[in-house]
Amino acid sequence: MYVGACVAICASVFIELVRDLIVKLSVPPCRVLGSARPSSSSSSSFDSCREDLHLQAVLPVELRGVLNVPVVVTLTAAVFGLCVGALAFLLGGSPRWSRYRILSASAWTASVFCALEVVSTLPVRPSTLLFAMQLEGACAVLYVILWQVYTDRYLKLRPRKWELALRAAVGLLAGAWLVPGLMYDGTTVEFEALGVAYHYPTPTRAGAAAFAIEVLCLVLPLLRYVRAFRQGTEGAAIHVAAIATILAAAIHDALVVTGVGDRPLLLPIGVIASVGSLIVLLARSFVADARQLDHLTHHLEQVAADRTNELVDAEAALMRAEKLAALGRLSAGVAHEVNNPAAAVAGNIEYLRQELEAGRIPPDALASIDDSLDAIDRIAKIVRQLLDLGRAATTAGPSTRTVSVSRAIQKALGTARTSFRPSITVTTTVSGELFARGDEAALVQVLVNLLVNAAQAIPTTRTEGKVAIAATEEGERIVIAVTDDGTGMTEDTQRRLFDPFFTTKPFGEGTGLGLPLSLGIVRSIGGDLRVESRPGQTTMFVDLPASATPTTTSTERLRLHGHRRTMLLVEDDDRVRTALARMLSSAFILEIASGVEAAVDRLRHETFDVVLSDWKMPDGGGRRLYEEIARRRPDLMKSLLFVTGGVLSDADASFLERHHAPVLQKPLVVEKLLDAIRRAESDASLRSAAPSSPP
Repeated sequence: MYVGACVAICASVFIELVRDLIVKLSVPPCRVLGSARPSSSSSSSFDSCREDLHLQAVLPVELRGVLNVPVVVTLTAAVFGLCVGALAFLLGGSPRWSRYRILSASAWTASVFCALEVVSTLPVRPSTLLFAMQLEGACAVLYVILWQVYTDRYLKLRPRKWELALRAAVGLLAGAWLVPGLMYDGTTVEFEALGVAYHYPTPTRAGAAAFAIEVLCLVLPLLRYVRAFRQGTEGAAIHVAAIATILAAAIHDALVVTGVGDRPLLLPIGVIASVGSLIVLLARSFVADARQLDHLTHHLEQVAADRTNELVDAEAALMRAEKLAALGRLSAGVAHEVNNPAAAVAGNIEYLRQELEAGRIPPDALASIDDSLDAIDRIAKIVRQLLDLGRAATTAGPSTRTVSVSRAIQKALGTARTSFRPSITVTTTVSGELFARGDEAALVQVLVNLLVNAAQAIPTTRTEGKVAIAATEEGERIVIAVTDDGTGMTEDTQRRLFDPFFTTKPFGEGTGLGLPLSLGIVRSIGGDLRVESRPGQTTMFVDLPASATPTTTSTERLRLHGHRRTMLLVEDDDRVRTALARMLSSAFILEIASGVEAAVDRLRHETFDVVLSDWKMPDGGGRRLYEEIARRRPDLMKSLLFVTGGVLSDADASFLERHHAPVLQKPLVVEKLLDAIRRAESDASLRSAAPSSPP
């Protein structure tokens, strides 16, 4: 709205100027030049001069006279004010810079003021000159009021009542300047300075008083900025310079117009200087905010980096705490599950020792030994489950053979039914003949765990229960679902379902390793195990990679020869070596080596049907022994087996899997050793019979 009003004022003045210039270019103007102070004259003298001269004689001179130095300076000030106002208006759109919106209005008012000032140096009619100067007076009033409002905004002051009353009274002067005959008496003052003729309407006493009031109203913001400068307010000095420049130029021009001296008018130059100082203020504010923004950016980046590091450290600490908590739960579970059978073994051995020292063979000696073997087998089972849980097993864990899903389900049902109550019914649904990659024994173990858990989830107080197992093919995956209609699981139970030693069964009825072990087995062959539960139904899903065709195996089961076979036992631990020698001496003709060097030396001169070696030993361990046998005695590769009691590293597990080297877990059982030998020889025969791939 304000910009539109300024444009309307400038347009009206421009129309008057164009009309007047057209008239002036028709005949030469009548100007009184050369005298120190020409007397006032009426508009009739201009009309008489137009009738005496011809256009052809004066046109080039008049065109050159229109663009003089004051006109150029004044128009430059007007354009400069427009640009500064536009810049201040755009910057004022930011909440932090909103105070500069008033500055933009002040700059545009100064621009209109300078545009109207151009009329005083042009050969125009007195009526046009009078109209332009009346508008200029109204703009001066508005300019003063805008400076006062801007000062309050910039210094964050709250105007008092008498200040508001003063502004209202001064605002009435804007309308007074537009009243004909009130501020100007109708005559024209003409004077010349630096070769330029100036024309001004003669002000009345009311006009002179209004001008004085406007000048005094600029003194109030000046004094406030002086006080702010003394208090160290940023930018106050620039505002003092701007207002002081305008005041000095206004007082100078007032003296010149009233006849004191023959000097050019300086108010347009004062406006340029004041506006230029405000440009400096805007630039300084912009640079200061840019620096502050850059500082805040760096500070925020540093804070973000510090917070990120703190979060990383906190996450790492939380993970360490969770690992320690999990380790504590694991240790407590292992201690409970191992100490119980270990106590049974220790008690039986101590009992047999006391009886043998007394020279007696107790009648329950075999029962004590059987109980001890059962306890040791339970300890070994827990250790194997923990190894499988950590995916550390190699050939002792799941293989990548093709498994018939329906056969695995039938075997699992045959084993699990012994744990079912008579009231539980089982339904089986298998979509066609499905095959999955994995190990049949491992898959059967997983399904048995799931079926037993499903049956135990049904409350014993119910007269009937249902367990369903179904297998479907979904793309390249085989999905086996085990569903029960028990009570369902809580969200907390579902979150902790696969934690080691977590169980909802009564004390002593479960180890809490079944589902974690099943998860480790399934994931080791690229599958997954997940649960979906709601009140009244729980479903466990076994997701396995599909296999198109079953693996072709030999129908003839290889058997050991009737006579005992020769074995080279390589073990660096004396006690373990002695125990294994006692256990295997009835099935094999044993030769013993205490390390890799001794084994390599024996293999240079002797041959063996089977080589059984510990994997973790000094002097390179099982890896070096494998390489030596592969280089010196490749005929023994099919009968080379390794045994370990710990967790294999990723590099060792990858090496053994790549070379198809079977690994057994300690403690060793003769029957499982014999079965492993048969499988190893069978796999070696199949590999040798397979056609070699082209180079």
